[in-house]
Amino acid sequence: MGHMKMLTHTINKYEDVRPPQITQSNTNPDRFKGEFGSEEHKRFIFSRVLSHCPWQEGDHCKINGDLGVVCHVCTDFDEVEWGGTGANALECKLVEVYLYSENDSNLYHPSRLTMR
Repeated sequence: MGHMKMLTHTINKYEDVRPPQITQSNTNPDRFKGEFGSEEHKRFIFSRVLSHCPWQEGDHCKINGDLGVVCHVCTDFDEVEWGGTGANALECKLVEVYLYSENDSNLYHPSRLTMR
């Protein structure tokens, strides 16, 4: 048997190259400035949800496993429904879905819908 070589390595400390954290500031246009829960706040949420909504009338979807079809997307602030209470109070429900199992339609937040 020959002699064994021992593998060694060293860990060199390096400078932290991550960019500094950018904090939300009042100059950020994607951040709401005003009274939380006010109508102005709800209108801000509505415009954000609508602009990011991937659903269109006629799209087939599922909600909690139930099959449905998108029958309307609310583009008018006065058409939307808002969540109940607590953490969901500001949930903007603007996609109307007809659920086959319930033979009825309801409004949902776009993120609650999944592709079937």
